[in-house]
Amino acid sequence: MPKTSKAEKEQSNAAKDGLLGIFKTAIGPAAPRLAVKRGGGGGDRGTVNCKFIGIITAVRDDKVTGRSGQTIPKTRLNISGIVPIGNNAQDIIDCGIPGETVLLPSVQIDDPSTAEDDKGGFKVKKRALQVSAMQNVAKLNDVSISFYNTGKGADGKEGPTAASTATVGMEIEVSGVCANPVGSSIYINASKVTPVGSAPEAHNTAKFVMEYCMRPEQQKQAAFNCSRAADGFFDTTGFNPAQEHQARVCQTMWKTTAEGTADRLAVMAQ
Repeated sequence: MPKTSKAEKEQSNAAKDGLLGIFKTAIGPAAPRLAVKRGGGGGDRGTVNCKFIGIITAVRDDKVTGRSGQTIPKTRLNISGIVPIGNNAQDIIDCGIPGETVLLPSVQIDDPSTAEDDKGGFKVKKRALQVSAMQNVAKLNDVSISFYNTGKGADGKEGPTAASTATVGMEIEVSGVCANPVGSSIYINASKVTPVGSAPEAHNTAKFVMEYCMRPEQQKQAAFNCSRAADGFFDTTGFNPAQEHQARVCQTMWKTTAEGTADRLAVMAQ
């Protein structure tokens, strides 16, 4: 953690007490189970999942065992440089600093009444948030997600998914994002990959990745991450004016992380 003065420590402790106080208040009626559309997009905040933009850094074959014991091929994508899209989702805590966004875990509700609609298609999947006083969360930073190789397109026909043809260096939008708890672990899941523009040719992959990392969101995340090794640059002893200016920028980002997270939790607790 960044070094702080005595006054700053007292202020930090007050902020911590405020956060914990959110969960120490009297417990009201149980929250309703909320339906979550896997693809996200509009509507009530309790019926959507968030999305994110990212760049693929690795692709490998994966598989899962189906209900009948059959092997179903999948593609696992490692995705970095994530820029979250809140999409008015209920489970996302975005403090405003790239790389510091987290998701509260949620579980799918077993409700046979919503299994199929009158056309034989799948209805909205219901998910319920998992929240406790000292709740573990999933960080939406570098992620590794497995996607099915085939699925139904917008026309309702079965065909290859974008994930099955994804390549390293491709910029993608990932939708239907949620944090799924399994035992003591939490995994980031998603339902769909959509390419953003064209995939770079093999000989241009490194150049494309470098250009992606030079974007403002990625540079901000890089500056924040570098400040970790210097305890957030809260100690500016021996700094010249230019260095002090840069240090204050990093200090502001650390404060934004704490305050943005606290504000979001306060809203969620209402």
